[in-house]
Amino acid sequence: MTPVARSVASRAAVRSYSVISPESVAKLYNFEQMQKVVTAASPDVVLVDVREPSEFEAGHIPGAVNIPYKSSPGALDLRAEDFQDLFNFDKPAKDKELIFYCLGGVRSSAAEELANTFGYENRGNYLGSFEEWSRLGGDVVAPHPVEAEETKAKL
Repeated sequence: MTPVARSVASRAAVRSYSVISPESVAKLYNFEQMQKVVTAASPDVVLVDVREPSEFEAGHIPGAVNIPYKSSPGALDLRAEDFQDLFNFDKPAKDKELIFYCLGGVRSSAAEELANTFGYENRGNYLGSFEEWSRLGGDVVAPHPVEAEETKAKL
């Protein structure tokens, strides 16, 4: 086996081991658990909406920050200063629990797994995501309609 092949095989073995190790398994959240998370608003938990900004702006779970997976997949690997410049809020610290959600659970699962590769060990995933949250009557932060007076003031 060549040195390169040995190195690749070694990394693959380590990666396979790390993927299945108990430390890398994310906690799965259901609707009731998410209601408690939102109500508690703990500074040790960061609720991450990985939908695109237009989806986030149309409505999101209270307290969530928007780190879009599709358009910014490597965001959690950015330097803190670059992250701040891009998103206008502080990069989540690696000692925080990051709970990911999207519309239906697909993007949040991918984002959660990617966060693990960036060193975020304390992760969660709300598989029911925004679709379930809104269907079951969870509070939603939605844009306020523009009042007629505000529209006139802009003209």
